[in-house]
Amino acid sequence: MLNGTICCGLMLVLATGSALAKPMVISNASKPDLISAYGRAGAPDPGPAKGEQIVVSFDKPNAPGVFEVSKGNVITKAGSIGGVRAAPAGNDSVYRSLGTNAFSHFYFQKWNNGRPLASLSFDWGSIDKYNFVDLINGHGDTVWTLAGSDLPRYDGNQKAAITNQRVFFEFQRKADISGARFRSSGVAFEFDAIAANGGVVPEPGVWAMLITGFGLIGHVLRRRVRSGRMAKIA
Repeated sequence: MLNGTICCGLMLVLATGSALAKPMVISNASKPDLISAYGRAGAPDPGPAKGEQIVVSFDKPNAPGVFEVSKGNVITKAGSIGGVRAAPAGNDSVYRSLGTNAFSHFYFQKWNNGRPLASLSFDWGSIDKYNFVDLINGHGDTVWTLAGSDLPRYDGNQKAAITNQRVFFEFQRKADISGARFRSSGVAFEFDAIAANGGVVPEPGVWAMLITGFGLIGHVLRRRVRSGRMAKIA
C-alpha cells in the first residue's frame, strides 16, 4: 500500500452461463476506492472488456512498448503436465505458468505513452490461494495485491468455470497504475491474454465539469436558434 493512503476494492461478478450473480464486494480500506475488479467465470476465456486490447498473448511478441522481467521457474508453452502446470480451461494456445517463488512483471508505461492505465484484465486458470497479482504504480510501488484467496473459490480446479476466470481491473487515474506483477508461492500460477485500456477514466469532478459544459453549449445553441427565429419574424 502506497504511504497508507491508497485504498482499493474488489467486486467479483460471478457468471453461471450467461446469468450474472449478485456482485460480492470486498473492501480493504474505508476510503473511496481507486481500484475496482470483477471476475467473469468462463471456460474458455470470455474475452477482454470493451475498449481493451490484448497486449500480452504469449503466442507472439508483446505489444510494442510492453516490457517484462521474469524470474524463477517460468514456463511459456501450450498444453498441461500433471503436477506441474495446467492450461486455463478451454485454452489450447500458449500461456504462462509460474512455479514456486517465480514471477513475471509487466511494464505498460511506454506502451501507453507514460500515462496510467484505465483498465487491465487477464485470463486466470485454475485459481489457487498462493497466486498473487500486484498492481504497480509509476514509481514502482505496489498499490494493491489481489490474491487467489480473495476470490470465492480457489482450490485449483482445472475445469470448473468458477476457478477459471477473466479478472478485470478498472482504475481511477489517481491510482497511477502502469504495471502488474504476477507471482506464485506454489505450483502453479497459469494465466494468459493480458489486455489493457490506455484511455484515461475521468475523475468524478471532471465528469461534472463535462456535463456542465455540455449543458452550457446546449443553452447557447438554443438561444441562437430562438434569436434567429425572432429576427426572421421581425
